Amino acid sequence: MIECTKFKSHKSGCLQGFADIYVSDPWDVDIRGVALFMKDGKRWIAMPGNEYQDKEGETKRAPFLWFRDKEKNTRFGEAVKTAIDKWCADNPQPQEQPMSSGFTSQPADEGLPF
Repeated sequence: MIECTKFKSHKSGCLQGFADIYVSDPWDVDIRGVALFMKDGKRWIAMPGNEYQDKEGETKRAPFLWFRDKEKNTRFGEAVKTAIDKWCADNPQPQEQPMSSGFTSQPADEGLPF
């Protein structure tokens, strides 16, 4: 069974956020930092990994965990997305609010508060 134990929304380009995933039988393992992406109505995941630069200087990623069997990779990705959806439905996150400077303007005739 695959379960999402945490999801942190982080929207940047196609990136939607990061999830911690628990895989019970037979692995009994936590995978932290699985990235969820979305573009043009399609969603996919990326396993945690290292970034590196190729010979042309382009930034690439090398995942720590890789399924050699493409069908297993697809089934795992679908199960992870389902688990993330369930976690998000069970744990609604507050809407992101615009950053505030923290300053409030006071009319000039009120003077300073000290």
